[in-house]
Amino acid sequence: MGAHLSFQLTDEKWMEIRRCTHNIIEIKIRPDSVLKLLESYCSISETEFIKIIMDGLGERLKKNEKKSD
Repeated sequence: MGAHLSFQLTDEKWMEIRRCTHNIIEIKIRPDSVLKLLESYCSISETEFIKIIMDGLGERLKKNEKKSD
């Protein structure tokens, strides 16, 4: 199953995250205008992407768990 997310970073830049085939995640930083070239691009495994997200959320998730006690 594929998925596509877009987040506005600034007035002129967007981050696109797309789940592709073979458990690959593509991350692109692109300008608002389709006529301009991509600024940054990377392709990583789904496992690595999940680890990055969970590492980033780790402390916040722990704080939320403590609040619910």
